[in-house]
Amino acid sequence: MRISRCSLPWLACAALAGESVDNLKTSRALIDDFAAGRFEEAAAFFSDDLKDALPAGRLGEVWGQIQDQSGHFVSSGEPRAGAASCVLVPVKFEKAELEARVCWTPDGRIGGLHFAPALPSYVLPDYADPAAFTEKDLPTGSKDWPLPGTLAMPVGKGPFPAVVLVHGSGPNDRDESVGALKPFKDIAVGLAGRGVAVYRYDKRTVVHGGRLKASSITIDEETIEDAVLALETLRRQPGIDPKRVYLVGHSLGAAAAPEIALRDGKTAGVILLAPSGKPLVEKILEQSERIARLDGQVDEAESKAIEEVRAFLKGMKDGTLGPEARLLGMPAAYLADIEARRLPEKAAELIVPVLVLRGERDYQVTAEDIAAWQKVLEGRAGARFKTYPKLNHLFAPGEGPGNPDEYSAPGHVSSEVIADLVHWIAEGRL
Repeated sequence: MRISRCSLPWLACAALAGESVDNLKTSRALIDDFAAGRFEEAAAFFSDDLKDALPAGRLGEVWGQIQDQSGHFVSSGEPRAGAASCVLVPVKFEKAELEARVCWTPDGRIGGLHFAPALPSYVLPDYADPAAFTEKDLPTGSKDWPLPGTLAMPVGKGPFPAVVLVHGSGPNDRDESVGALKPFKDIAVGLAGRGVAVYRYDKRTVVHGGRLKASSITIDEETIEDAVLALETLRRQPGIDPKRVYLVGHSLGAAAAPEIALRDGKTAGVILLAPSGKPLVEKILEQSERIARLDGQVDEAESKAIEEVRAFLKGMKDGTLGPEARLLGMPAAYLADIEARRLPEKAAELIVPVLVLRGERDYQVTAEDIAAWQKVLEGRAGARFKTYPKLNHLFAPGEGPGNPDEYSAPGHVSSEVIADLVHWIAEGRL
């Protein structure tokens, strides 16, 4: 089992609210229960949503998969409070040191849980000039779904052009943290130091995951509604030119960006960073097959996982999936909703400039995906496309075929991408 940004089901990774001393102790006790095989006892602390997404009967299987990759459990370390009311527990295995993120609901239940490699602290990229920008907290969202965020502002009078950053699929914080990488943080400090304000915010599935019902959530609640509100929030800020507010979406956020811009109706332009051009289930199958072949052989567990995705995709196409069916924790209804929207086709309705960027080492969004967007935007004078030979899905440089393991290594969004974004936003050119 590859331990990715979120090894457990999609909604189960959502972060919630309110940590305490008891939560710190209980979070560590949870890991010790796993190690002792006390999975029923561990699941007793779960919220109802987490029990649905990750029943006690699956905990042993998941724990076994983690040990298959990382070796036998050795010890748990001193827990500490993390962001978004989560507790971080160091967990040492024979072959790796991981960190368990245990997130708590306001009523004292565990609403989110995932394991990830222990990572180095974030360091600003070389192109960041801390003296050239400031950052401040700026909330967004609705009354029912408030979201914390950060506005990075260039130093000076303004008014400045500005962008809102929209995350990819799954629970994402405002930095779009993936392994050791924080691409949205890189973009924010890179652009803000060069005269372009940047607004980023925590996703609803991170802040309010325990309140979301997996069976009924769509990309509206997950992404689109909050992105539209974030655009409105940004335009109201002093020093921002409301007529030059752009939308920057990444991955699934890029695919949804045209619909977000159309609903907003005031967006100055749209930037698509690695936009998928296929339905999400097809992308999951494609990625699963590609990752499994990286080491030159497909083992039994990988083959089984691929067949499960194939069967799910077939069930979606022939209508035989039940309402409770899930893929990697994602409900079938959510996946069907995304497919029914035919998101790339929305770009044909845009009347604003569109910039599409992709790293050629991206194993998640391929040249075939970009071709789908080129077909939709064919003949549009305001549409520009550019690819970068050495960059991956997160626009960080590397060598050789792209793979999930490189996300665990320190890195940053390429300075070339930062420069291109600034030129396109501030000057209308690459």
